[in-house]
This record gives sequence, C-alpha cells and structure tokens, in this order.
Amino acid sequence: MKRSVAEVVRAKILASKRGSIFAISDFAGLNQENVGHVLAAIARQGKIIRLAQGIYVKPKMTRLGPLMPSVDEVVAAIAKRDCASVIPTGATAANNLGLSTQVPRGHVYLTSGTARTMKVGKTTVKLMRRSPKNFVYQGNLIPQIIQALKWIGEDNLEERDLRE
Repeated sequence: MKRSVAEVVRAKILASKRGSIFAISDFAGLNQENVGHVLAAIARQGKIIRLAQGIYVKPKMTRLGPLMPSVDEVVAAIAKRDCASVIPTGATAANNLGLSTQVPRGHVYLTSGTARTMKVGKTTVKLMRRSPKNFVYQGNLIPQIIQALKWIGEDNLEERDLRE
C-alpha cells in the first residue's frame, strides 16, 4: 500500500533524532510542493521549527526551551540543499578558530552557490558568491584560517596567535 506524502514526511521526522535539520530537498522522489506544505503544517503544530526558507529543525528541548542549531549548522544545511560550498569569512572565521573573542552580529560566508542575504532566527547571514579558486583547498580548516588571517591583517597578528 502506497503511503501519502504527509505520512512519509511525518514518519521521517518522527524517526529522526532531536537536533536534525531538514530541507525540502531531503524528501527526494516526493512532490516538493506537497512536502513544503506538510513541513509548514508540522511547524504550525510546534513539532519542528522553520529556520529559513525550506529549512526546518526538530529542536532539542531543554528546560529553558528549544535549543536551536548554530548558524554554521544552518548554513551547512543550506549549502547541502543547494549543492554548494561555503566558507566563513572575517569575524565569523576568526571567532570559530578562537583567534578573536568578537562574536559577529551578522555572519558572512563565501559560497559557490547563489549570493543572498537571509535571516536565520534573529541573525543576518550573507552569502557572497566567489570564484572557484576560493574553494580549492581540501577540508574546512585551511580556507577558514586564510579568511580569518585576511580579516585580522598582517600588521595585527601577534606571536601568540601564530602559536595557537
């Protein structure tokens, strides 16, 4: 017996662990418009939370309320959905690496996908399209180090930063 789109989506969400992030594209083979409507309905019921357009999370619950994923996790989910690469830049990269205690109010990422600005919760995220040469490094660490060092600047580097 064939299950409806709603049954398939609800079953996948129910089977997933808390903290899982879903995109409409995670439900391949199903009518994407119907999946979007089902996810929106489940979000209205409070079982999942909409993070950005087409991106939802099954939040971990704490005594203080739902624990939301980090901006980096949401951007990674968006990049996966769009089949794109992303690299944090500036203060975001420096903070991620521990080179700065400054917590950016807005996060900026380089992307091989579409450039856009979006809201993730109360945070503004800007994706800036860049050429493929920015994404040639293997892994995630080296590109982040390069972006952080560009932001800090050669004149502002201290010996302790290089040791850490």
